[in-house]
Amino acid sequence: MLALTFSNPADYDKVQPHDTVDLLGVESMAPESKITMVAHHSDGSEDKIELSHSYNEGQLVRRRSSPAHADSEAEVVPCGLGAELDGCERGEELTCWRS
Repeated sequence: MLALTFSNPADYDKVQPHDTVDLLGVESMAPESKITMVAHHSDGSEDKIELSHSYNEGQLVRRRSSPAHADSEAEVVPCGLGAELDGCERGEELTCWRS
């Protein structure tokens, strides 16, 4: 699981129900770094959205060394769009999980 938040909460409304997304910068995550989510819309347009995380160096080292990390593929679902997730309400949070 990778917990990310929208750096600008207003960007949440840029994500549409049928979007596909790419996450850029996940492999090079460092404390206080930003991740870029590219939301590809069904009309062919796209939005680049800045995401934040709160991981410290120790957490990132453990994440990189995890066997699950080596072969994981994440499915990304913005809360409130296309999925009901425990403890997740429409807001600025983005949740990823292994598929």
